[in-house]
Amino acid sequence: MDNNNFEYSSEEKVETVETVETTSENTYSYDAPVEPVSEGGGLNVLGLIGMICGILGVVAMILCCCFIGGWSGCISVVLGIPAIILGIIGAKKRPDKKALATVSLILGIVCVVLGGLFVILAIVSTILINTGVIEPFDFSDYNF
Repeated sequence: MDNNNFEYSSEEKVETVETVETTSENTYSYDAPVEPVSEGGGLNVLGLIGMICGILGVVAMILCCCFIGGWSGCISVVLGIPAIILGIIGAKKRPDKKALATVSLILGIVCVVLGGLFVILAIVSTILINTGVIEPFDFSDYNF
């Protein structure tokens, strides 16, 4: 008794396998592995440039307004505006690296507000002195 339900055909299927010999020069790969560049790396350049503008604006405001006069607050305002703009753009372009952009924004606001107040104070004092409402300060009474 044959319990096999297989049918045999008279034609046999023959598979051919091609063999390829490899030499030592075919086994080496000249392509170096490339590591993917991560998007989160790097530095927020716009935030850094804005922070530098803000720091220069604060230093200019302190040095110039203490030693030169209120009109030099314009330097602080001129440096504070790019600090604000670069801080906003830097925070939007690199939301993962917002620290420098935030510092830039804060320093820019400080420069614009305080520098603007110094300029307004200089304008008001100039008007009051020129109209004769107040007398200009006389430094000749003091020995420096």
